[in-house]
Amino acid sequence: MKRTLHIACAFALVSSLAACAGQGTTAAAPTATNEADLVVAQVKRQQTDFRAFCQTGTANVTRVVGETVGQLVRAGTIKGDPAAVGTAAGTKIATDCRA
Repeated sequence: MKRTLHIACAFALVSSLAACAGQGTTAAAPTATNEADLVVAQVKRQQTDFRAFCQTGTANVTRVVGETVGQLVRAGTIKGDPAAVGTAAGTKIATDCRA
């Protein structure tokens, strides 16, 4: 439980770093929640044993989510604010890790 809370906090850092890669937002940008779902799905595709992934520690989870957000920003999949997307994705992954 304590580790999961640390993971959730770490995602705030990831989202801050992801903001550096962003080019801004537009009025018609998708919501962070919808784009966060894309990040979560991508992380789960990459991490075939999600339970084990949840136990790898905050630094590794933060790194993987940050890399995934960066990949999706560079691919043009994330059009909104990468910081908001990273925060929302971190919250979802932390919730999934607790489940």
